[in-house]
Amino acid sequence: MEIFIITIVSFVAIYYLLKLIMYKKDESEPAVYYSSSSESETTPLNNESTPNIVFDALQSLGCQPEFGEHNILTVSYQGETFEFNFSENRSRFVRVWDPCWAAINANDPQFNLIKDAVNAANFNFGPTVLMTEPDENNMVVFHSRFDIIILPECHDNDKYLKSILDSFFYAKESTRSNYHHLNTAQTELHKNRRPIGFSTPE
Repeated sequence: MEIFIITIVSFVAIYYLLKLIMYKKDESEPAVYYSSSSESETTPLNNESTPNIVFDALQSLGCQPEFGEHNILTVSYQGETFEFNFSENRSRFVRVWDPCWAAINANDPQFNLIKDAVNAANFNFGPTVLMTEPDENNMVVFHSRFDIIILPECHDNDKYLKSILDSFFYAKESTRSNYHHLNTAQTELHKNRRPIGFSTPE
């Protein structure tokens, strides 16, 4: 009986000793992370920086991107100037701007109608149209912004960025189209409104 108990205790001691050795080994080895395209294949994560990926993709589109202050990437596309802002913590998120593409005086009679057109456009997917606070000259400036994510594993980042840049033009066209529809509806409303007061017989 004593031999049996000693044997059991020995096995338990050896088991926990082996677990301790394996635990120490795991702690000493650096962790390696993988992204998988399938259950059977794994490939190491691409460590290429997000700004470089965007820069190369824009060059593939025939553009001439340039880095400026604060690591802001500026590029001209279809006659429009765009800015790419990158996170400082090596994030894959990118904020794309189409800055200063229109302006209006806050005292303009059509100002409220244009705000309604912008709000309607922002219900669509894609870039958001922003309006600044009036400046010292009472001018309000229009910008568009789109937050996107860049994946190094994607082999069509150039086509992806092209679709993103094209969407800015759709956002502006949607705003203009909404304004024309609202303006037409408002004009028809005033035209069909019955006059208040007495009419003079002819």
